[in-house]
Amino acid sequence: MSTRPRQSEGGLRDSTMPGAGVHATQLVLVLLLVLLVAFGAASRRLRMPYPIVLVLAGLAVSLVPGIPRPELEPDVVFLVFLPPLLYAGAWHTSWRVERETAIRLRDEHRISDDVLRQLERELDLTEARLEQARP
Repeated sequence: MSTRPRQSEGGLRDSTMPGAGVHATQLVLVLLLVLLVAFGAASRRLRMPYPIVLVLAGLAVSLVPGIPRPELEPDVVFLVFLPPLLYAGAWHTSWRVERETAIRLRDEHRISDDVLRQLERELDLTEARLEQARP
């Protein structure tokens, strides 16, 4: 029996060939990118915040057998992945809802009046900045 790696149909490399791991990684990355776009469109159609849909989709994808499990340092997650999600989420935040939530927390005695006043000042400043930035 021969131990030489074979070339499969269509010119694709066998997984024992040098460099085959790179192609498999590229295929997984392209597949994840396509899923990212599909879940982003689904989140708009479902009218759900897309970070929530992406987290649920990531959980579902992680349960698929055979998909490699990358090891990520926490610093990479906090510096690369989290800031864009928070930034995008901030643009789609309803400041009216945030203000109502702060008032409800004050009424439930979870925050003080001083904290509520500070939050209202910050929300007013943020809302004013966003209105100036919009065309």
